[in-house]
Amino acid sequence: QKTMGVKGWSWFLRKQGYLPQDRDCCSCSIWRSGTILESSANHDFASRLTVVPKGSELHVDGNGLAFMLHRVAYARHFVNVLQHRKESSTNRGLYKSNNRTPCSIKKKLSKMSPAQARQVLPCFMTMKQLSELVVEFVAELREKHQMKIKVYWDGDQRHVFKASTVAKRQEKIPLEWSNLQLYCENGILPASATKLCELEQLLPKCRFFRTEIIEALAQSNIPQVYCQGEADGYMARAVSGKPRAFILGEDSDFCFFPDVNYIPLETLDASQTITTAVVIRRDELARELQLVDENLLVEMAILCGNDYIDPLSASLDQCHARKYGGNPAKVLDFLLERQEENAFYLVISTSEDTEVCLRFIRCLYGLESLDDFALSLNGGKANQSHLDNHLDRGPFIMDQDNDQAGGSLLTAKRPSVPSSMPVEKLKMDIRVDRSIKDAIVRCLQAYASNEATNIGGEPSLLSQDKRVATMLTKEHIEVFQNLQVSRVSGESDSSSTRDALWRPSWDDIRAVYLIEKMVALAFEQT
Repeated sequence: QKTMGVKGWSWFLRKQGYLPQDRDCCSCSIWRSGTILESSANHDFASRLTVVPKGSELHVDGNGLAFMLHRVAYARHFVNVLQHRKESSTNRGLYKSNNRTPCSIKKKLSKMSPAQARQVLPCFMTMKQLSELVVEFVAELREKHQMKIKVYWDGDQRHVFKASTVAKRQEKIPLEWSNLQLYCENGILPASATKLCELEQLLPKCRFFRTEIIEALAQSNIPQVYCQGEADGYMARAVSGKPRAFILGEDSDFCFFPDVNYIPLETLDASQTITTAVVIRRDELARELQLVDENLLVEMAILCGNDYIDPLSASLDQCHARKYGGNPAKVLDFLLERQEENAFYLVISTSEDTEVCLRFIRCLYGLESLDDFALSLNGGKANQSHLDNHLDRGPFIMDQDNDQAGGSLLTAKRPSVPSSMPVEKLKMDIRVDRSIKDAIVRCLQAYASNEATNIGGEPSLLSQDKRVATMLTKEHIEVFQNLQVSRVSGESDSSSTRDALWRPSWDDIRAVYLIEKMVALAFEQT
């Protein structure tokens, strides 16, 4: 998952010692590893660690938490797959807390059996592993350290200034599905994956992994806030001015809100008798960087570039963005020179549209009202957002069968929710439904029946157009209907040749995508 927020800021924070230089990027632990403090490269980082008082308020960015938990769950899953054939077939749950994560995996992938290669696909990881991590997260923070936890989730609304950033973030999604299609058709895992964290990012995740985390948090009685727009501002307002309230997240934007205590998730350790982390505050950071006014950090964010502005393409006056755009160290040198002339320096633009964007950024980071700024055209349209959220956008996948001039053509439609899917049927009817699964099955059956009728009575083929089709058969629905959720991670003990060599077809993947997506939408509606 690409780090959100200001460009180059994570690198800058590592250079300044706010984040570890030498880190375990593929950790099997949800907490900061104790071994990173032994590295000489992390001396400055270790000196910044501070105690988070017991009973503090922890306002958690849901998206940052979800992707962190998925990374850790996948690392544990990968370890289990590697160890599976070395252990007794009755010894399940093989992950142990003292296992080292195999960050470098190139040789391991080359030696895997077909069954292991199949099992290391992120979509084959059981969701129970995510639920267990949520329980672990809550137990350590709330039960052990009496922290008051609240989790915030982004809503549908986005301001127009973020439209280009959203589009850019979807560019990698077609590649994820292309990699999975390549595996389904040829049994090949992404050749570019040399680290575990890279493999996790190069293949699509289960469509309801975030829903699994939301439900696990609800089962643990953790308060959750569902915001209309992005959660950043809501969270910052909730903690601003409170010395014992902290934001937990993986978004560098939190460094730029006033009077806010921000804890990057990778610095947190609650596994000991006390909770420790690095706390970043805008005023303290500004003083350390020798900026005379902490608001100059907002101008620094603008000149580095963030989710709302690209300084390389924006019409900025009195500065040469190409000399330092995206490089916080060079931007800092520029601002230190400018503040000698004007302690309240502001970036300006020759473009009226850019000036509006600059005002928006300053209002956002200043926790002022954003009501005067336009929302994107799709902002607030719940149906469109639910069916096309940030994990599911990206209209095409690479067609591996049409390779021209060394580059794959974007011709095959990636899995998506058809417009004819009767999502209104996902709402559970307590008069007839025994569980939420009944509502999901009813929705899928209605869709399958309608599509079969539309194509002339071929019940197992819903569309013959490769660019548009989502393959779903009655057999797929029956399997889901009869499915019993396994309480055990791992595969069948069958050692038959068929089981060992089996891999899912691309049509199966598209059908499973649709079923998983309906599971997520059904839980959202209830």
